[in-house]
Amino acid sequence: MKANYVEEQFIQAKEKSDRLMNYFLIAFFLIGLLLAFYYDTWLVAVGVGGLSLLTYYSAKLILPHSNLYQYILSVVLGFFMVQFIYQMHGMFEMHFLAFIGSAILITYRNCKLQIPLAIIVILHHAAFGYLQIMGFDKIYFTQLDDMTIHTFMIHISLAGIIFFLCGLWAYNFNVSGESQAVQSFEIGKLQEASLQKDIMVAMSESLKKSNEKLKAANSELEKIFNTIDEVLFSMDMINYRIKHISIACIKVYGYTPDEFMADRDLWLNIIHHKEKCFVGREYEKLENGKTIFNKYRIIHRDKNIRWVETKMIPTLDKRGRLIRIDGICNDVTEKIKLEKKLAEEREQQVRQITVAVIAAQEKERSFLGEELHDNINPILATAKLYMECAISRDDSRINLIKDSKDFIITAMDEIRTLSKKLVPPSLGEISLIEAITDMIDQITRVNKLEFSTKWDCYDESLLDDKLKLAIYRITQEQFNNILKHARAQTVFITLQQHGNEVKLNIQDDGIGFDIMQKRNGVGLQNMKSRAEMFNGRVSINSTPGNGCELTILFNTSTELISVKKEIRA
Repeated sequence: MKANYVEEQFIQAKEKSDRLMNYFLIAFFLIGLLLAFYYDTWLVAVGVGGLSLLTYYSAKLILPHSNLYQYILSVVLGFFMVQFIYQMHGMFEMHFLAFIGSAILITYRNCKLQIPLAIIVILHHAAFGYLQIMGFDKIYFTQLDDMTIHTFMIHISLAGIIFFLCGLWAYNFNVSGESQAVQSFEIGKLQEASLQKDIMVAMSESLKKSNEKLKAANSELEKIFNTIDEVLFSMDMINYRIKHISIACIKVYGYTPDEFMADRDLWLNIIHHKEKCFVGREYEKLENGKTIFNKYRIIHRDKNIRWVETKMIPTLDKRGRLIRIDGICNDVTEKIKLEKKLAEEREQQVRQITVAVIAAQEKERSFLGEELHDNINPILATAKLYMECAISRDDSRINLIKDSKDFIITAMDEIRTLSKKLVPPSLGEISLIEAITDMIDQITRVNKLEFSTKWDCYDESLLDDKLKLAIYRITQEQFNNILKHARAQTVFITLQQHGNEVKLNIQDDGIGFDIMQKRNGVGLQNMKSRAEMFNGRVSINSTPGNGCELTILFNTSTELISVKKEIRA
């Protein structure tokens, strides 16, 4: 671990040095080209400089994992020194490029890299110095006229000292870098250990807070679990016992949670004997993973029979085996009693409606019989008498036949009037408003009663024919009640429609009545029955001496559904 870290640090230092060398080599090559402008040494600048770069980068590309390219770099730096000295015609200061190269190589922290550069310097100085002094043309080493052996040795010795010092610095940097890498690694380990410790402390604190929150949540959940009225329970089906049950079981069953958990058959024993047959059937559904919902009777601890409603949710394992049942149970005894009471009231209401319908039918039959016997029958009898007289009397036959005809026409008009009272006009042929208006006209012909009508935002196309007939019959029934009992002078009728709501309001200024007093008539019951068939709400407002107001509200969005249900029933 430590060795890998140290090696990684050295690799990073080498990569950094490689990037630095790229800049120096490019700079040296460009300097050579710049010098070629002044001394016309393009061949040397391009040839030597280009070959030097080609050699360095080729070695680096061919042997990427070897350090050979670093030694080639040392030689290349020496060749750049030779190139610049040659381009500057032996300018002495160009010898310092060797020292610059030596200093650059320190970044690799390898003291051996100084050796190739030192060898190039020594060979160059010895060979080129000798050739220049011997008089060879185009050989540039120094601008001095002569260089003695003594001077040469001092020059080489000083250069060697510089190379040695640079190598020593590279070595010290290497040792120091390795020591720093080791120290950094150890510090990193300490920091990592400290960080891990901090993380563990933070995790411990977080876990502590989470445990506190979990305890608080469990406490709240347990509080809810034991405060709701419904019984919550969980049953372990592997060991066949109740694991959890809320305290509401005392109210619903009369037994404590401890008693349920102590006696695993208690829940089965308290089921009413007539209800136990469903247990096996429902258990099969639970084994198939189905949630069940049912109502059944139990025997409370106080020996009273109660109704409970239970929902049970099964949990199966990976093999499909029933391992747990969770459920909720509540006492619905009062609900069952209320439903039974409502059913009885509904049945009583149906009986009342039936009685009212039969009474209405008998009333219509009695009215028809009276009209036929007391009105139409005498008119037809008179017509018959006139016809018999016309047969026997020649002198007045024509007048008698004409009178007989008038009596027959009168009988026909009476029959037509009677039929309109019994059978409403076809609301498919005329509108409801026209039918009510016609009924008002018939009443005003024989009664001193004024009518005020108001039709507000009324659209008959939105109403079913059966509802229109019910409105007509209710209006007819209320008009009959007003004529018989109200002693009214004026009747106000309003028919309004807003959205899905239709409102019928009939008000008179008659003597009124006490709505709290029981009445024997079936008229009001008939109107209520007709309205309820179409989900209508009937409201009657009346007091003695203040007339009567009848208001009925119909909801046209639900009346068709109601009619279908009534017809089906």
